[in-house]
Amino acid sequence: MTNQGNKKNNALDELLNEITPKEQRRMDKRMQLAMKIDEARQAKRWNRQDLANALGKQKSVITKWLSGTHSFNIDTLLDIEEVLDIKLLDVEQPKENTIVVLDVNVKSEEPIHTKSVAYEKDNYADLNYYASEMLREIKATYNDKSKEMA
Repeated sequence: MTNQGNKKNNALDELLNEITPKEQRRMDKRMQLAMKIDEARQAKRWNRQDLANALGKQKSVITKWLSGTHSFNIDTLLDIEEVLDIKLLDVEQPKENTIVVLDVNVKSEEPIHTKSVAYEKDNYADLNYYASEMLREIKATYNDKSKEMA
C-alpha cells in the first residue's frame, strides 16, 4: 500500500474512533429508519419521485432522507407514516400483560412444582424462557427427590 493510502486509512480510523457509542446508536437508528421507509416505498412500487410527490417534497429531499443521515422531525415522520401506511413511531399505550399459569405434574402423588409467569401479550420469547427455566427447576427437584428415595 502507498504512503498516501496509509494516511487515508489512519485518518479514517481516527474519525471512527471519535464516534461515541451514543452517536453510533443514533446513526444506526437513522439508517434503520431510512431502510424501513425505503422498503415501504418499494412495496408500494413507488420510485423516489412518487414518494416526493405524495409528500409535496423535492426528489432530492427524499434522496437525502434515504441516505440514513437525516434527522427527521416528528411531523415529517407522521406524514411519511400516513402516505406509506407504515408505523415509524411507537407511542401507543403499553401492552397489557397476560398471566399464564403453568401447572406441571411429574408422575407423583402431588404436583412438585407450580409457577405463574407474566409476559407481554405478543412476547412469546419471555414465555418460552420462563417455561424452559421452570422445566429445569422441575428436573432438578425431581432428581433431588429421586435421590432421597433411593
